[in-house]
Amino acid sequence: MIRIDHASIIFVFSIVLIISVTVLPIIYTAYMGSIGEYGDLNQAFSTDVMLSVLLTIYSSGIASAIAIMLSFPAAYYLSRYRYRSRILRFVDALLDLPATVPHPLVGIALLIFLGSQGPLAPYINIFGLDGFAYTIYALILAQLVVSQPIALRSLVGAFNNLDAEPEIAALTFGVSRLKVFMFIAVPRVFRDALNSYATTFARAVSEFGSISIIAYYVVNPPFINVKPAPVLIWDLFETGGLARALPATFTLILLSIFILVAIKLTERRGA
Repeated sequence: MIRIDHASIIFVFSIVLIISVTVLPIIYTAYMGSIGEYGDLNQAFSTDVMLSVLLTIYSSGIASAIAIMLSFPAAYYLSRYRYRSRILRFVDALLDLPATVPHPLVGIALLIFLGSQGPLAPYINIFGLDGFAYTIYALILAQLVVSQPIALRSLVGAFNNLDAEPEIAALTFGVSRLKVFMFIAVPRVFRDALNSYATTFARAVSEFGSISIIAYYVVNPPFINVKPAPVLIWDLFETGGLARALPATFTLILLSIFILVAIKLTERRGA
C-alpha cells in the first residue's frame, strides 16, 4: 500500500500539473482531429498526408542512422579523453552548438554554405545536382544537424556508464585502442544505441525550423513536391485554419505515440 504524506502530495501535484499543461492539450487535439468537431479520417489518412509522413519517416530514419554512426567514435573519444585538455573541453561544448541556436538559423546556414552561391556549390554540381535546396539530401542534412547532439550526448552517457576494467585489461595486454573500441566497448552499448537511435529519430521527425527554410518540399522521386510532415501541418493551417490542419495533426500524433512506445521498449531492453 502506498503511503500518502505531504511530500507525496506535492510530488504528485507537480506531475499532474505538468501533464495538464503539456500532455492534455495534445490529447485533446488528437480527439478534435479524429472524432471531434474537426475530425475527418479521410483527410487524416489522405494520400498527401501519408506521403508526407512516409517522407518524414524515410528521411528521419536515414538522418538518425548517420547521426548514430558518426557519434559512436566521437562519443567514445569524448568519454575517455574529454577532461585531458582544454581544447577537448571546448570541442565538447562546440558540438552542442546546433542544439542551442534557433533552428531557422540552421536552415539559413545550410542554405548559405551549400546553396548555389556557397563555397561547396561547385562540388555539389559534380553529383548532378542543380541545387542543394529542396532536395531530399537537404532535408536529411537539416535533420541530421539538429538531431546529432542528441545522438552524441546519449552515447557519451552510455560509454561513461561502462565499467572500464575490461578495456583497461585489454590495453594492458597490448590490444590497440581501436580494437578495444570496436570489439569491447561498442558491443556493450549496443542496447543503449537502440534507445539513442529512437530518441534521435523522434527529434528528427519533429524538426520544423531548419527544414522549413531549406526543404519546404522536396523534388526527388518518388517524393516530388511532397512536404515533410511538420511543414505540411503548418501549410495546412496557414491555408485552411484548424479545419484543414487538425486531421493531419491527428496522424502526426499517432506517429509520435508510436515513436514514444518504441523508445520505451528500447529503454526496457537496455535496462
